[in-house]
Amino acid sequence: MFAAVLPTVAMLLAALPAPSASQGPDPVAAGRVHAAWRAGPVASTIGSSPTYAGGSVYYTEDAQPATAPGTAVRITRRDAATGALLPFGADPVATLFLTRPLAAGGRILTLSAYERARVKATVRAYTLEGRTAWKRDLPGEKFPTELVAAGPLVLAAAETGCDRPGATGCAHTTVTAWSAADGTLAWQRTFAGGSPRLAAAAGRLALHLLPPAGTPATATPHETDATTGTPHKSNAITGTSHRTSATTAPHNNEATTGTPRDVKATTPHDIGVATGMSRGIDVTTGRLHGIDAGTGRRLWSRSRVAEGVLAIDGAAVYVAAGRLQAFRATDGKIRFSTPPGRYTDVLAGRTGVFATTATAHVAALDSRGRVRWSSPARPTGPLTAATGVLWFQHHPGADTDRTYLAAVDARTGKRLRTLGVSPGYSPGAVAVGGGRVFTTAYLTLVRAYAAK
Repeated sequence: MFAAVLPTVAMLLAALPAPSASQGPDPVAAGRVHAAWRAGPVASTIGSSPTYAGGSVYYTEDAQPATAPGTAVRITRRDAATGALLPFGADPVATLFLTRPLAAGGRILTLSAYERARVKATVRAYTLEGRTAWKRDLPGEKFPTELVAAGPLVLAAAETGCDRPGATGCAHTTVTAWSAADGTLAWQRTFAGGSPRLAAAAGRLALHLLPPAGTPATATPHETDATTGTPHKSNAITGTSHRTSATTAPHNNEATTGTPRDVKATTPHDIGVATGMSRGIDVTTGRLHGIDAGTGRRLWSRSRVAEGVLAIDGAAVYVAAGRLQAFRATDGKIRFSTPPGRYTDVLAGRTGVFATTATAHVAALDSRGRVRWSSPARPTGPLTAATGVLWFQHHPGADTDRTYLAAVDARTGKRLRTLGVSPGYSPGAVAVGGGRVFTTAYLTLVRAYAAK
């Protein structure tokens, strides 16, 4: 029965259209957004950035006052239009951390680890109202704090063989995929290496792994060197299809609203290279795998790929680690590789490919890695693109303590709007949905913005 599930899931992923971006304000409306509502934590501090789903926003926060013994984290749900607190039936989780809620398959999903000091992780799926839909334990020794959605599936990774004598890091990583809707196990595979980074889109999964320190980095069959393009022949990866089911198992005051700034996009020559990010700097490298997200089958593999931020779209896998490299999604061949010392973050999707530079700009790139536009900005967190607008939290630098929400036209790079988020430094992510924009002031507030 399990063998029949894999091709069925693969067909579903292949048939799915590219996921539409959540609907936020378009460039015209983005120029008119204003603060719509704000909400503080119910008990202590806010943990994660918000996620939008079905007319509500979801985020994590401490379930107990800071003075209370023990640690517990809860998911809070608010009405996206008004900010009103809405019921969410799930009990708090006694854990050291709970990931930012992920919306997939009509579910709200989270990953927790080290609950009640136990060495394991647990993936939980809830209905939009907070009723538990399913729960699966994820055995391992170390656990990355992320979940990834790929069409109807949700994926998580766990590391094993960690910190052995003579080596630091982990020897293996197991990636597991379940149906987001009902928790049915789709596939589970074990790869050589640890410190996993994952990204998924358009039926593909990108997985970057590092060998344990002190262990020679051997290559895999059909694996090529990301620097030279030379094929390797040795084997360092195992992929087994498991036929058994998964086991069940700062100051709390408001930032003032800023006025729009006339920030113009600049030419590609303004990006430059950051001091200290030259060709001579050491870069941690590992293996990058291209995987069929529906079946777990490895499609290609490359060695000596720098550890950095991963992004993926239907065309390529992108790695930002000073140098920005793009690998063809189908076979891993290099599409482009920029000079080193330029890029620190990357976002890819239907709206385009965007990157944060090491010299305080955001930039849009074409399919050959050429800069279409660049705009002065200092993002403090990840970029979000939707409905033709690029959103991010922005800290101007030493001239101010404040952090702002910035909106940039994804086509031209023109700054559309700058609004206050926090009186101090804030590193939150941005979510969009229902024509609104949501983010957090670090630990203290959830904020919503809407067009007038």
